[in-house]
Amino acid sequence: MKNKPVALFQLILSMIIYGTIGICRRSLPVGSAFLAMFRGILGGLLLLVLHRIRGRKLDLSSIGAHALPLFTSGALIGFNWIFLFESYRYTSVAISTLCYYMAPSFVILLTPIVFKEKLGPHNLLCLGLSVLGMLGVTGIFSDHTADANRLLGIAFGLSAAVLYASVILINKKSLGQVPVWDRTITQLGTAGAVILPYVLLVGDVPAPLSDLLPHLPLLLLIAFLHTGVAYLLYFSSVEKLPSQTIALLSYLDPVTAVLLSAFFLREPMDIYAIIGTVLILLSAVLGEMFPIHQKEAQ
Repeated sequence: MKNKPVALFQLILSMIIYGTIGICRRSLPVGSAFLAMFRGILGGLLLLVLHRIRGRKLDLSSIGAHALPLFTSGALIGFNWIFLFESYRYTSVAISTLCYYMAPSFVILLTPIVFKEKLGPHNLLCLGLSVLGMLGVTGIFSDHTADANRLLGIAFGLSAAVLYASVILINKKSLGQVPVWDRTITQLGTAGAVILPYVLLVGDVPAPLSDLLPHLPLLLLIAFLHTGVAYLLYFSSVEKLPSQTIALLSYLDPVTAVLLSAFFLREPMDIYAIIGTVLILLSAVLGEMFPIHQKEAQ
């Protein structure tokens, strides 16, 4: 395919960008709810502008016909970001990201309930590997007991993974007919709009607002680069690449985060955490190679 090398580059670049969001969040002294709101509203607006530049309009009829699952999944995305950003505050970027990438395992667990399908031996193997890997990441095999902050960060990361898994299942079950740009713009906008009242209610807005000025470039970076630009690169690539290639290359995101955590932030990982990292990533890759949904033999 003529455009395949360009599409591969776009996909790889988008995954690397996603993998750097943890270190950016660690450098921002703002509340997680405020950051999630900021990202959702500005990221959604940027995608809407880019969509219009492409000469496209939102399919309002499709959005209206799927309003409930769209807005529900958008709200879940917003709170998923809050939990993930909180996880970055309490534990390392690597551990937070690995907890987040337990989402495929939660999808496997929930699929029999949502789609009434049985799990195969390879699905159970993936679950076993991911659980064993998570035990290694928590530090329970280490000589010292995992500290409270680390456990709290893990809890936030796993909560984010559950919400993300729910979004994946809603997208598969109810939103397959909604164009991907329309779906994402609506979900991002909903995420920001739903979190806004919460931010105002709990007083998560920095006061005075002038305190935000030194951090505005990084806030805009997360909203535009990690949301608008990364989504644009991703969408531009997925239309031209096989689904399995997309699924496997998506794990450049956690690999990037783990490497940055170790070499840039100097966050330590013992041998058990390293083994756990390998097991979680292996289980996720195997889950993509042998999905639950198999086509019937023709």
